[in-house]
This record gives sequence, C-alpha cells and structure tokens, in this order.
Amino acid sequence: MLIVLKKNKGSVDSAQVDLLNRIAYLLTRVDPQKARNYCNQSIDLAKKVKYPAGVGRAYHVMGLAYYRNGNGQEAIKPLVESVKINEKLGNEVQLASSFNLLATVFLLNIKNFDKARTYYNKALQLSKKLNNKALANRLQNNIGLTYSWQNKHGEARSMFEKALKGYKELKKRSGESKALNNIGDTYESEGDYKKALEFYNKSLAIEREIKGSPRGMATTLSNVGSVHVKLKNYDKAEEVLQEALTMAEKVTAKEEEKEVYEVYAQLYEAKGVADKALKYYKKHYALKDSLFNIEKSRQIAEIETKYETEKKEKELALRKSEIVQKDKEISSQRSILIGLLLILTMAFFIVSRQRLRNRKNKEIFKTKEELIQAELKNAEQDLKFKNRELTTYALHIIQKNNILTELKDSIEEAVDDISDKESKGLSKLIHLINYSFNLDRDWQDFKIAFEQVHEGFFDKLQKRYPNISPSEIRLCSLLRLNFASKEIAAIMGISPDSVKVARYRLRKKLELSRNDSLVDFIRNM
Repeated sequence: MLIVLKKNKGSVDSAQVDLLNRIAYLLTRVDPQKARNYCNQSIDLAKKVKYPAGVGRAYHVMGLAYYRNGNGQEAIKPLVESVKINEKLGNEVQLASSFNLLATVFLLNIKNFDKARTYYNKALQLSKKLNNKALANRLQNNIGLTYSWQNKHGEARSMFEKALKGYKELKKRSGESKALNNIGDTYESEGDYKKALEFYNKSLAIEREIKGSPRGMATTLSNVGSVHVKLKNYDKAEEVLQEALTMAEKVTAKEEEKEVYEVYAQLYEAKGVADKALKYYKKHYALKDSLFNIEKSRQIAEIETKYETEKKEKELALRKSEIVQKDKEISSQRSILIGLLLILTMAFFIVSRQRLRNRKNKEIFKTKEELIQAELKNAEQDLKFKNRELTTYALHIIQKNNILTELKDSIEEAVDDISDKESKGLSKLIHLINYSFNLDRDWQDFKIAFEQVHEGFFDKLQKRYPNISPSEIRLCSLLRLNFASKEIAAIMGISPDSVKVARYRLRKKLELSRNDSLVDFIRNM
C-alpha cells in the first residue's frame, strides 16, 4: 500500500483518502505516532476534496491509535468528532464502531463504567438495527463487564446470559466459552463457589474441545483453580494451576502468568505453607511491577518521540530562516567580490612571468589537493549511503515481520467473529504467516548488502570461531549495526527474551569476560 501511495503521490481524490486511512489503521499497532500522521494527511485531503466520510473514518482511526498506545484520554476527542460526522451522514456501520471503541476507552482506560455502558448500549441498538448478531453478542458481553466491575453481579449475569444465547444461535463456541467464564465469575464474586465451578468447567470443556488459545485456557484454568482453593480442594487446585502456568508460559502470556502466581500464593496460604505462599506472592508482584514498568517505558517513549518531532520541526524552521538570511548576505557580498576579482585580474597581468608560473603551479597543486579531498568526501558519502541503505534494508525486514504480526493479530481477532468451520481456513493462513518468519531469502539479500559495507566481516568471524552458528552470525551482523534487542527480535522473528539468551550464548562462544563489551568486540573485528 505504501508503494501504491508513492506512485499516486499528488492524487487528490477520495481513493487516496481511503488508502491513507487503511495504512494508518495497520500502523495503529506497529507505530501509533506514524498512524496519527497519516490520519492528519487523510483529514487534510478529505476536507480538500469534500469527502466527509473519509474525515470521519480518519478521526476513528486516530482515536484507535491513541487507545492502542495507552492514551485513552487523548482518544476521546477524535472519536467524538468521528461520531458527530457519521451521525450527520447517517453512516450507521461506522457509527456503531466508533460508539463501541468510545465505550471501550471509558471502560478500560478511564474506568467510567456508566459512560462506557451508555456508549455500548448505543452501539448495541445500531448492531440490532443492522442485524449484526456477532457484534451484538460482543457488546452484550462488554455491557456485562461494566456491571461486573461495579459489583452489580445480577445485572452482569443477565447480560452474559443474553450473550451466551446469541453465541449459541451463531454456533460460536469460543464466544460461548467466554460468556460461560464470565457467568462463573459473577457466581464466584457472590460466594457461590459450586455454581461458579459448574460454569468454569463448562467453559473449560469447550476450550478443550475447540483447542482454544493457550492464553484463554490459562485464564479459565486459573479461575477453576481459584474456586478449588476456596472449596478446599487443594490437590485439584494444584493440578489445575500447574496446567494453567504451562499454558501461560507456552505463549509468554505474562498477564495470565501473573494471575496464576497469585492463585498459587492463595493456595499455599490456605494450606498453611507460608514459605511457598511468600515465594509465589513475590513472583506475582515482581511480574506485576515488570508489566507496569514496560507500560510506563512505552508511554515515556511516546512522549519523547513527540518532543523530538516538535523539536526537529522548530530546528527546520530556524534553519530555513538562517538560509534566507545567508542568501541576502551572499548577494550583498557578491558585488564586493566582483570588484576584488577585477583588481586581482589587473595585478595578474602586472606581475612577472616567473611569478605567474609560480602562481599557476600553486593553483595546480591546490586543485589536485581539492580533487583528492573531493574524492575522499565522495567515498565517505558513499559509505554513509551504503550504511543507510543497509539499515533501511534491516528496517524493511522489521516492517515486514511487524506487518505479518499485525496481520496475524487481525486474523486472530477475526476468528472471534466467524464460525468455527470458517476459522479453520484462517488458522491455515496463520500457520503460513508463522512459516514466512523462517524464510532465509531476506537474510541472503541482507548479507550481500552487509558485505559491501563491512567487507570480509563474515569470513573473519568464521575463521576465528569455526563453531559459530548461522543464527549467531546474523546476530553479530545486527549488533555490528548497533540495533537494539527489540529491533533484533523483530528482524529475527523471535522474542526479546530469546535475544537476551542468544547474546549470552554468543558471549560464551566468543570467550568474553563480564567486563568485555560484546558490541565493542564485534565492532573491532
């Protein structure tokens, strides 16, 4: 889509607006700041071509970018603008989507449950009018959550039961499991543990039947374990919690893993095993702090990016002003230079032939020196260009893998809205995406580009360390380019934790001590 956008540069029509909006939507998970930039471009163009539907869609995507970046408060304003525009246009499909997202922002970010419920109900009315049963079921489930988080368990259960009925009509087994799990939660909150266990087990049975996601299985198993602890079925609780922890660790589901640790702590506290209870409470809070710090770091990075962008814009404006001023100074000095040149020309004809020859010799020497300096400068610029080209190529791999990840996430979200039979085809597509992460064609092209800049790097590495593996060679090349662990993870298609392990093993293979810098060692190869 970016290639098409570049080819259509300068186009002023609604198709270009739609293209900008689609690119922005895909970027909401990968790079929210860039997504908002595309939204602003789309809004400006849509207003220019008088395309209000495009403006409304751009404001919706901008709100989504803020929400997915954790800036719920910032998301409200563009979403309200989207609602106003689509109400005027009578665009009920987009309006239902904006109401739904607004409600989710108030539920998860603002914690204003009454406001969230108001918007969910507006979206629900439209979904029924549009006969969108899948959306209606999700909305009823979300309305139940607003009641549940206000400890209005009866009202919550009523909405979850409506959602359950709707999921059964659509034969959406994963939806049934979710609704049953939520109903079990209302009974557990009311202290009816046997009833809660009944619904949790029904949810778990469906998850096992459809081979649900490990993340969802971990949550359900954790709930079952929690109820068993309260019913004093300690052996059963321990068995279930072990399976829950295995599921969470399988997909690095840190949020679910944190909850399992807490239930484990409650189990050992109930059994009177204080040391184990303390151990799991410590694990729970350590992971909780870690997740909190990750979120805060992301928010800080967003603020820093915004600051740097504004700073660069101001610097650019200042430089433009300086260039204009310098042009004026050059114009005023040009007349003086012309006069000086005339005087020098006259002096040239006055001096003797010998001095003329000497001067010419000096000029020839100077010209040669300038040519040498120019060649050196060109060589340096060429090296810089190749370095930028190489970095761009690596970033292309990151972008490709991020888009594949975004596509995979979108497909997994879509699975919730279709029947199990249709979801099998999408599952094959997910497997195909996972396979594409392992293709080596990009790496071969990257290696060729890398060797043009850092000639002989791979040969030196393999001669000095014959046992080094291909993946470790790739890691060395990315470290040589000073990529961060997060970027390396994206390029190699692995998790940041796996990058840490790979760096540790590489240090051992290169026989580096603790005080030796791995990056400095590779740079000096």
